Amino acid sequence: MNKKQEFMRVREGLDTMRYSNRSGSHINCFRFTKGEKGGCTWEHEFRKFQICWELASRGHEFMTEPIFNNGKRADVVDLTAMVVYEVLASEKIDSCAVKIESYPDCFEVRMVSALVEWNPKLLD
Repeated sequence: MNKKQEFMRVREGLDTMRYSNRSGSHINCFRFTKGEKGGCTWEHEFRKFQICWELASRGHEFMTEPIFNNGKRADVVDLTAMVVYEVLASEKIDSCAVKIESYPDCFEVRMVSALVEWNPKLLD
């Protein structure tokens, strides 16, 4: 993929997100929520970090916790490959499947368990 095609692909992904998520330097920035009062578990947040680290190692552009224009929030979005990664820890596959139905169609969605040993191949 040439640079212009890559830019256009990233732009397409960003256009599905609220402007407040795209402004500033939230691309390639790891964001998390501490587990108190409705936040996620350590395992969930650490798996998000591992995903982001691997994406950065691959040279991909990513965002964590972006809010789409329809108000839905994803765990990690790989803007280079147009893939949303949803991390499963305490959340079950069924509830996650309902959530991802409202994600923009331009993204492929992959669920990654936080309860198994880390392996970068979990992203493939």
